[in-house]
This record gives sequence, structure tokens and C-alpha cells, in this order.
Amino acid sequence: MRKKIVNWVKESSINEENYKILDNGFIYFFYVSNIDDENKFLCFDITFNLQYDKFIVDFSNPKIFDKEKNEIKDLEFSTLSKLTKTGWFKSYNEEIDKIVEELENIIN
Repeated sequence: MRKKIVNWVKESSINEENYKILDNGFIYFFYVSNIDDENKFLCFDITFNLQYDKFIVDFSNPKIFDKEKNEIKDLEFSTLSKLTKTGWFKSYNEEIDKIVEELENIIN
């Protein structure tokens, strides 16, 4: 499973600076989505702990990467109107579903 996850991380990464693979079983991955909304991309910090052939994925800290400004900001779902007007909430859910599906395929 470790080899498959490492391959997925490398294939999903936009460059080698977005992940770090450690010998102790931890993999840190700054996942950048392929959703492009005016040069802004959804991002997630994902940590894998593969010491015991298990991993935990934490989606609690989503970010927005602004390619034009080369800037990363926290994604804040502050108001319902902002969520529905921007469409980020739907994109956020769709991207999490995609990541979970890909990881489930790796496990199976």
C-alpha cells in the first residue's frame, strides 16, 4: 500500500516541492486541485502515517492557491451567501470526494 500511495502522491503533485516522504512512514503532501477558478486552486494539507499500513487524511485545513499572486490563503466558509455565490463549497466537496475515491481505489 505504501508504494501505491507514494506513486499517487508523486503523480498528483504539481512539483517535488509539494510533498515530503520520510523514512518513519510519514508522508506530507500539499495537494493542489485541478479546479481552476480565475487562477485560484483548492489545496489541502494531507498527512499519511504508513507505519502500520494505515493512514489518516485530514481535510480540516483547506487553502486557496492564487497562481497570479503566488499566494496561499486559508479557505474560509464565513457566510452562506459567500459560499453559494462563489461555488467554492461545491468544489470543495467534489474535490474531497475525488481524493477519497482515489484513495479507496488504492486500498482495494
